[in-house]
Amino acid sequence: MIAQDHPYFFLASIFAKEGAVFNLSRYVYKKDSLFDQRRIVSISGSELTPQWVNEVISSLEPAEELALHSTITLKDCIMHIPMIDFATTQLSPLMIERMSCFLPKEVMRNIAFFDSGRSYHAYSLVPLLHKEWIDFMGRLLLTNPRDGKHLIDTRWVGHRLIGGFCSLRWSNNTGNYIRCPSRVAAINEAKKVAAV
Repeated sequence: MIAQDHPYFFLASIFAKEGAVFNLSRYVYKKDSLFDQRRIVSISGSELTPQWVNEVISSLEPAEELALHSTITLKDCIMHIPMIDFATTQLSPLMIERMSCFLPKEVMRNIAFFDSGRSYHAYSLVPLLHKEWIDFMGRLLLTNPRDGKHLIDTRWVGHRLIGGFCSLRWSNNTGNYIRCPSRVAAINEAKKVAAV
């Protein structure tokens, strides 16, 4: 059963958009590969319930995980949920402040951070048009300091630009990970200062 700190509950207001269609995938991670093996499922926001997520997670094959894709189909328009995969095991207020210098203010005002077990994930409630999403992905790369430890997972950005959508894990089925992503209250409080 997904817990109340699972990303689903932060994103519930996006899933409630009338007529919106979302993509999730059952995927098999292969280290250092160009593409992941994915079985994509499209579902309307009204059908994307915690019960549905739990049923899919329960039915995953031993090597599979469940991921949400960034794409939202609204009538004839494709938009993206801003997503971030971090390369660090610790997020500090200084790192969040650095992100605020590079990422759109509205995205940062509506962002939440999640501990994914070995690093962090983030989602924002401000959907982006495809062109804005490309700009956002470039800004993520520029967030990494020129000299120093990377904040953003650059390989993830590369994979996602090639794929044409972002994707973040929602399950912990294979044993490759420490936990399901869970919202981190302290970091989410710290980002309020940086986003003002």
